[in-house]
Amino acid sequence: MSVKSKKTNATKQKIIDGYLALYSANPGGKITVKEIAEKAGVSRVTFYQYFSDVDDVRHKLEEYIYRLTQEVYDNIRVSGPEISVNQLASTTSSLAEIRAKYWPIIKDLEKSPEYRSKVRGGFKDLLCEVFPDTFNRNDVASSFMLEFYTSGIMGSIDWWQENGNTSSWETAVGELLSTNLIASNHK
Repeated sequence: MSVKSKKTNATKQKIIDGYLALYSANPGGKITVKEIAEKAGVSRVTFYQYFSDVDDVRHKLEEYIYRLTQEVYDNIRVSGPEISVNQLASTTSSLAEIRAKYWPIIKDLEKSPEYRSKVRGGFKDLLCEVFPDTFNRNDVASSFMLEFYTSGIMGSIDWWQENGNTSSWETAVGELLSTNLIASNHK
C-alpha cells in the first residue's frame, strides 16, 4: 500500500471515528459535518474530499460493520465441517468484539428488519454449513433449533454488551462450555 493510500485510509478512519464518538455520546442526535471535522481534527474541505455528507459517513460505517461481520463468518468457513465448539466460541468472541466497538450504531441498526435479517441469516447459514448433520433449513424442527441457537448467541452477546461486563466474551463462553451444555451436543 502506498504512502498516499495509507494517509487516505487514516484520514477516512479519523472521520469515521469522529462520527462514531459523537454518535456514541448522543445516539440518534443531530450530528453536523462541522462537529465531525472538529472531532476528527480535519477541515470541512477534507471531510468533503472523502464523504458527501453525514449520512454518507453513517452509510459507509454500516457497510464496514457488515463487512467485518461477514469476514468473521468467512474465516470460520475455512475450517469446513470439522469445526470444533472452541472454534465456534472464538467466532462468537470475534462477533462480540465487533459489536462492542460499534455498539451504539449496531443497536440502532438492529431496529432495521433488513439489517437484522442479513446478520442473523448469515450466522444461520454459517451454522448450517459447519454443522450440516444438525441443521437443515428444510426441516421445521431443525429450523426451530437453528433460530433458537442464533437468537441465544446473538441475544447473549447483546446482553453482555448492555450490561458492561468486564471479562471477555471468550471467557464467558469458555465458562459456558465447561458446563458441557453445548459441548455434549457438538463435539
